Amino acid sequence: MSKISRVKGKNTELAIAKIMKAKRNHFEAEDLRHPILSIEVKHRKKLPVLITKFMGQAVAACSDEKIPCVVMHEGGAHHTDDLVIMRLYDLEDLVGRVMRGSAEESE
Repeated sequence: MSKISRVKGKNTELAIAKIMKAKRNHFEAEDLRHPILSIEVKHRKKLPVLITKFMGQAVAACSDEKIPCVVMHEGGAHHTDDLVIMRLYDLEDLVGRVMRGSAEESE
């Protein structure tokens, strides 16, 4: 991996850590430590066209009170292993709701 790639990856990790209120790990299993998520960050020059197309469809079909997401299934695989794709903004909102709910339950 080139130095430029490492710098871009590090900068992306730092940006996501700030947004998600997570801590960057150094040489550990996960890129970012978070109270309820194990976050692996990947920086790509360009995302695969199909993924952005599918996400665009989910956003266009989504009503204001819902969170758009894409579930990707590989033929022959168990559905419990399907991948879920969503915008970081929506993940941040969802995690915030979950954590606020957990805090209220423990009071």
